[in-house]
Amino acid sequence: MALIKSFEHKSIGIDATYTKFERDGRKFIQVDSYGRAEREIPCKKSQTFQLDEKSARELFDILRDCFPFR
Repeated sequence: MALIKSFEHKSIGIDATYTKFERDGRKFIQVDSYGRAEREIPCKKSQTFQLDEKSARELFDILRDCFPFR
């Protein structure tokens, strides 16, 4: 186990895009994140996740609980 002695804030600077689409009558949103320009393959897609209505509602509720949205 490692002992962390301090933390330093670092800006990640990662871009993301989103796409809305339907499949079999269900709506989805897909979020893709891209790596930094300094990577071996600059701006390569890093992660992708998809949300359907149920998981989007769960995320919305989590965000609403964490932030003072009006």
